[in-house]
Amino acid sequence: MKTVAKVASALTLGALFAFGAQSGICAGNESPSKMLEKTAWHNGNTFYIFGTEDAEHNIKAEGGSFHEGGFKLNLKYLGDGRYRQIEQYTETENATVTVEQVPVSETVSYSYIAFRNAGGEMIDALLPLGSKADPDSPSGFAAQGYAEVADYISGSYIRESDNALLVIRPNGTGVDLTMDGETVFSQLHEGMFEEIIPAFDYNGKHYLAEVTENGIIFREFSGASEELDYEQIRKQPGIRYRSNDNTEPRFAYLSSSLYSPGFFLQFSPEVLKLIRNELYARHGHVFQNRKLIEYFNSRDWYGVALSANRPETPLTPVESFNVKMIQIAERHLKD
Repeated sequence: MKTVAKVASALTLGALFAFGAQSGICAGNESPSKMLEKTAWHNGNTFYIFGTEDAEHNIKAEGGSFHEGGFKLNLKYLGDGRYRQIEQYTETENATVTVEQVPVSETVSYSYIAFRNAGGEMIDALLPLGSKADPDSPSGFAAQGYAEVADYISGSYIRESDNALLVIRPNGTGVDLTMDGETVFSQLHEGMFEEIIPAFDYNGKHYLAEVTENGIIFREFSGASEELDYEQIRKQPGIRYRSNDNTEPRFAYLSSSLYSPGFFLQFSPEVLKLIRNELYARHGHVFQNRKLIEYFNSRDWYGVALSANRPETPLTPVESFNVKMIQIAERHLKD
C-alpha cells in the first residue's frame, strides 16, 4: 500500500487541491511570477512558497514535507514566461518550467506549474495548495493529504460475501461510510511522519483499504497506524468488495477536477491502466485488448457511451490533463 508522503529522495510528484477540486483560477494577463507568488504550491511530497523575483526575473522557492524542511526550487528566467529549474536534486532538475492553464469554460481556467524535459514531455506538475502565509493550515497541506486519500477509497461497492451495499464519500478529514441505510463518519488515520494513509475505523475495528481492479479490499489490523507492516497485512484475505459501477463510471470525478501524479501513485499499475482507459471508454472508444473489452462490455454505461458517442468524441481538457498525470505516475512506478 502506497502512502501519501513518499520518501524525500523519490521523484517529487503532484497531488490534488484540498478536497478533490482544483480551484486555481488564472487571470488572463497576469505574469507567471505574480501567479507563483499568490499561493503556495504542492506536489504531494512537498509544498513550495515562491519569493519575489530578482532584478533578472529569477525566482526562488522554499518548502517542506510532512516531516522535514529544506526543499528548494531555484528557477532561472529564460524569457517568454519560461524558467529553468536549477540547483535542485530531483529528477526535474534542468527542466523547463512554465505556468500553464487548463480551460474549463470561456471565462475560467485552472492553473498549474508544468515541468518539461528537453523533449517537451511533462514530467511533473504542481497545483495550488492554499494560503501562502499558512500552507499547513486546515485548508492547506494537511487537508490535501486527507483529501487525496479520501478520494482514493471513495466509491460505491458491493460486499462479495452477502451483496451488501457500501458507499464511501469524502468528508473533511475522513470519510462517510453508508451501509444498510446508516451513515457513520470515520476519521482517516495518520502514519509515520504524520502522512495520511487509507486506514479508518468501522464498528470498533481498524481497517486498511486497498483499491483493486475489481473493487476494494479491507484488511483488519491492530496497534498504532504509524507502525503498520504493510506487507504482512497484505497477506490477509480481507473483506472484499466489488465496484458497483454498472450505471456510472467508477472514476467519474476525474472529469471535473485536476489531479496530479502524487494522487495516482496510490494506485497499482494495473488499476492505473484501468483508470486511464475508463476516461477513453466514456467517450465511446472501441478497445482491441480482450481484457479491456470484457471489462467495459460488462458495464451498462459503456454501451450508452458507444451508442451516444459515435464517432468517438475527444477528451475534455480536464480529462486530457489527468491522462498526462496518470502517465507520469505510470512511468514512475515502472522505474
